[in-house]
Amino acid sequence: MPFENIKSSELASQEIVGQPHRHLNEGEAIKRIEREIDVASLAKKLVQPFADQVMIKIFGLLVLELKERFNQYDTILSDDASGRLVSLFFEKIINQQREEESKNKTKIYFLAMRGGRYSNDEVVEFIDSKKDELGRVLVVTEHMAGGRHMENLADILEKSNIDFDIVTISADGSRQYSDQVTNHLIYGTDAAPKGLAFFQYGGLGVKKDDRQLSPHPQRIKNPEAEKLGEARRNINILAEELSKLLK
Repeated sequence: MPFENIKSSELASQEIVGQPHRHLNEGEAIKRIEREIDVASLAKKLVQPFADQVMIKIFGLLVLELKERFNQYDTILSDDASGRLVSLFFEKIINQQREEESKNKTKIYFLAMRGGRYSNDEVVEFIDSKKDELGRVLVVTEHMAGGRHMENLADILEKSNIDFDIVTISADGSRQYSDQVTNHLIYGTDAAPKGLAFFQYGGLGVKKDDRQLSPHPQRIKNPEAEKLGEARRNINILAEELSKLLK
């Protein structure tokens, strides 16, 4: 189904993958977003993929779903390099909520998870070294396809007795993920792989190499620095506008 043909009514995810919205009535949430946010005007201020009105509503759904929890997240763990923009959006929303309650800003770490035959020992060591200060964690990724990387990270966090939620823009509705993932999962849509749109930003000047031993994506020189700066500005605008849903 082409992205541009997805209607608001189709944002309500099927009960195939995890728990898309634990307490949220999707239909009522969409109505509230359309009532409180001028989505069309907001889209005109943004560039793609942010200017996609369906994408804006997906972010809005996740804001409404997590609004009662934002102030509880002490740490954000961003899975993979291309999830950085989405993580920065949630960082801004969370810090706004925490600041209102005079809490410290949330910490944010960017992890380079590996799947398949590669070991994640370095990530295990990193989590173990930080577990006493992580507190409640929000794991952020832009899209879940096979889910292998997220299953590995969820396994590490569970074994470390860390309280966490997983949030993603989109998930693959044709897949059945493990309980380790679905017990913590909140996603915006499984109607289309909307989160893949963030791959074009190349991780904001970082890359992940499955052969590297570092638990974090490695910085690279990015010739499209202006494009990345524009993406950050769009995240700021989107977060500022959608924070109206928190009131």
